[in-house]
Amino acid sequence: MILPSLLWSASDLSTYNIRIVDEDWKTFFDIPTLPDPTEDISLLLAADADPADPRMSDGGGRFLASLQSAARYPQLWELQDHVNFTKQLVEMFRDQSRLLPRYGINRIETMRLNSQRKDVYAQASVSSVDWYNRVHLLCEATLSGDDPEIKLIIDALAAFARNRRVRAVCNVHARDSDEFAGITVRGFAPTFYKITITNALSRAVAGDEGTSPAALPETVVRRCIPPVEHLEQYWREGVYNLDNRRAVLLCLKMFTTYFRDLYRTEEEARCDGPYLKGMLLRECL
Repeated sequence: MILPSLLWSASDLSTYNIRIVDEDWKTFFDIPTLPDPTEDISLLLAADADPADPRMSDGGGRFLASLQSAARYPQLWELQDHVNFTKQLVEMFRDQSRLLPRYGINRIETMRLNSQRKDVYAQASVSSVDWYNRVHLLCEATLSGDDPEIKLIIDALAAFARNRRVRAVCNVHARDSDEFAGITVRGFAPTFYKITITNALSRAVAGDEGTSPAALPETVVRRCIPPVEHLEQYWREGVYNLDNRRAVLLCLKMFTTYFRDLYRTEEEARCDGPYLKGMLLRECL
């Protein structure tokens, strides 16, 4: 069955007073300098890097193997392969952050939201959820020239609605806002985002009585493009280029700190219900 989707354009972002703001890595990560590469990252930056190197982590090996496969057989590389690559990128991110195993990385996560009093659905290419199926990380991957940013924002709106339903079922007080970590991967070039969705924005999109998009405060989506030397080359080559790869992986390492903070905040308000309740929620959300 084909589910109805929420399709937006740039004009819809303007209608709901949503603005994407670029930040340099110092502001975005709130650090003065990028960290030195870890041993794992250094292995991935070698010109002769080998996925089978016993010193390499499982996540790093899978990431490198996918990248090499795409370089050798680009004519066979399809969107599903690209989604798998993005998942491997995020799993490497999860490995570095040492998150507890209750977190899962999902492909093609379908989430329901309300738009103008009708149920519609968003499908994130990759998402990370905790054991109560609350969403914290969203990724959108594209092989074409399409801009995945608007879809990422729609994913965040759907994740906000889903998280509220989960908290209601688990008897946890609803939040007025939720913050999400976001990554888009255009070709093989990741970009990082911090997205805050408010209940006021969610209700306006839903068309709830008494809401007006014109009265919404501005929603700022923070975006950070890795500090690469040549931006046009970055969009063409992505992490194939070793200098670009270094910038991306160091930013990815710092992004784990931000993601851990979201995780800890959620842990302070853990659901009261048992683990099984969280697993069953997948069937109804």
